Amino acid sequence: MFRRGLLGLVLLGLVYSDCVIPAELQEAWGYVDVRPKAHLFWWFMKTPCGDVDNRPIVIWLQGGPGGSGTGYGNFMEVGPQDNNLQPRNYTWLKEASLLFIDSPVGAGFSYVDEEDAFTTTVYEVADDLVTALGEISTMLRAKHYNGSSLPPIFIFSESYGGKVAPVFGSKIVEAQSKGFLSDVKLGGVAIGDGAVSLVDSAAMYPDYLFQMSQIDYRQYKTMKMMAMDMELAYMSGDYNSSSNYLGVIMEMIQNVTDDVFFYNIIYHHQPAPSLKRVVGPNWEAKQNLKHLQNYGMMTESEKRNFIKSFKSSSYPMKRLAIDYNGENVKKLMNGKMREKFGIIPKEIKWGAQGIACHSYLADEMIIDVIDSVDDCLANGVRVIVYNGMLDLIINSAGQDKWINKLTWPSLEDYYQQKRIPLYPPSLAKEQRTGAFHKAYKNFEYYWLLMSGHMVPIDVPEMSLEMVRRILSNEHN
Repeated sequence: MFRRGLLGLVLLGLVYSDCVIPAELQEAWGYVDVRPKAHLFWWFMKTPCGDVDNRPIVIWLQGGPGGSGTGYGNFMEVGPQDNNLQPRNYTWLKEASLLFIDSPVGAGFSYVDEEDAFTTTVYEVADDLVTALGEISTMLRAKHYNGSSLPPIFIFSESYGGKVAPVFGSKIVEAQSKGFLSDVKLGGVAIGDGAVSLVDSAAMYPDYLFQMSQIDYRQYKTMKMMAMDMELAYMSGDYNSSSNYLGVIMEMIQNVTDDVFFYNIIYHHQPAPSLKRVVGPNWEAKQNLKHLQNYGMMTESEKRNFIKSFKSSSYPMKRLAIDYNGENVKKLMNGKMREKFGIIPKEIKWGAQGIACHSYLADEMIIDVIDSVDDCLANGVRVIVYNGMLDLIINSAGQDKWINKLTWPSLEDYYQQKRIPLYPPSLAKEQRTGAFHKAYKNFEYYWLLMSGHMVPIDVPEMSLEMVRRILSNEHN
């Protein structure tokens, strides 16, 4: 079942490059009932720039899981207005039409009627997105593209959305092989600070923190031993123990680094949920932290019991999530935007099911989706990885670690390519380096300098330039 809102108008007036966002902007929004009791909300904005019917469509997938693309991704990161409804000069609408989907069900204005309709795996999340895209693409073609073929669709993502993106791309290819989504031309899958392999990111925490002066050598040695045990547990298929190790490492980090910000390592004591504050009042957890200094002298049995004791006292994977549903955005979405859309069920509050959405998916966060990246590459889908250099939770070194595990036949040829320095357009004359780029065939990587987890927020001009290059397939 498909429910759609009316065409909307947004009053804007901003300039970037040679394109001006006009006062009237084509929009559409609605719900797709992807399964019984499961309803995905979406919001489409058509670019007014250039050859509008042929400019690509960017699907934005938020992180969390449980973060809202229509709220946080739109108003805080890439949409035409910020969370104070002021124009955003570096909106991605300059380069593409934008399709925000509140995914998984339970994020933003998406909702479930009963708890058994929440998704519990990334593959279920991707299945819902395929179903939604089938209905949305048909509507867009009929109502906004004069019945003509849709332009290429690119999947852009962030954090957990970056785990979903390659699975979604792979599922689109699979659906098309069965005659579904025939009107969709998949232009590429862009993985932004994506949790493709969380265990590989976490394995690099000790090295990254030590090199950035956040921990001393003794702390580094202890954390490195735990990271190695986490990897061993993962490789043996013991995902629960691996997740437990990850939880211990995360809590140790927060308590020995004076609450370093996982999403941008140069900051401390940020307003996002803090594991230090979670652990602080918990006497048992504090005692466990004291025992970490003896970790290297424990027997294997003592280590297992120690890790299990941490699991029972505190489990950070269900707590360490950026506050995508902050009060400012929440007020805007449940106020003016709710009134604008006019189709939100009265009992549904934006973001109210986000915590439950996250909880149902948290236990499988540790499991990688490298195979889905390989599948995309094998089927000729462009795969773009981009990452902020200051991101700890999904760090660039960890991304390179899982990339090295790809079975893609051209991987060694990719490694032989040179990294090209890139500059924000306004700083090109000064050669103020903003990023590096490497590409070979249908795989490429952007390293974003001076950026943390939220690339469009930290380096808005460079991120828009990156988007322009990706959509135009520019490699030089």
